Amino acid sequence: MQKKLAQFFLSALFIASAQLITAQNQALGRPVAIDKLPSGSLYVLGAQGVVRAVDFQNGKPAITGTFRLPSGWAGSDIVSAQVSGQNILFIAVNYGLTGQVNMYSTTGNLIRSWTLRSGVAGIDYDAPDSTLFVASGRTPEIFRITMTNGSQPEFVAQASGSQRLGPILYDSNEKALLVGDLVMGAIYKVDIANHKSSLLLPD
Repeated sequence: MQKKLAQFFLSALFIASAQLITAQNQALGRPVAIDKLPSGSLYVLGAQGVVRAVDFQNGKPAITGTFRLPSGWAGSDIVSAQVSGQNILFIAVNYGLTGQVNMYSTTGNLIRSWTLRSGVAGIDYDAPDSTLFVASGRTPEIFRITMTNGSQPEFVAQASGSQRLGPILYDSNEKALLVGDLVMGAIYKVDIANHKSSLLLPD
């Protein structure tokens, strides 16, 4: 899994989107998040709730599939992964104040769903431990979801001082999380084992 956080690199995202649109003369629906499977397939989550699969055929990008999120739900992040040998997509969505993380097949079939009452800002996946990390949309809380039957979101830590969490990234080398704050323009580092956070940038 090659995680790309569009929220950190909006300019690069729009450049990539423009190249795809030029190549295919087909809009990507104002991308809000993107991710890529090891196979090379790119998945683009659009602001209007459409997920588009982009494959590179003979070196040229082509939209090879689409599916739409349920009406009224706004997507905030997308992560691709392999779970039990199957390529899947985790998609973070919000409806009003309520958030969900939904697990889809790459063709758009809903497999599982988890509800978070405080909304969802960002997600990332720890493949070796089969664990999804979730940044809350309305509180400074961070949760994890394990890929076991009957699992529910479990509190990990709180980014102390954060006003509104945004994108989240799992750092496998540090066994820690990096979480952006959309209001403060800051990045927090979260020690998963000790359930503690610290301000990483700006220091």
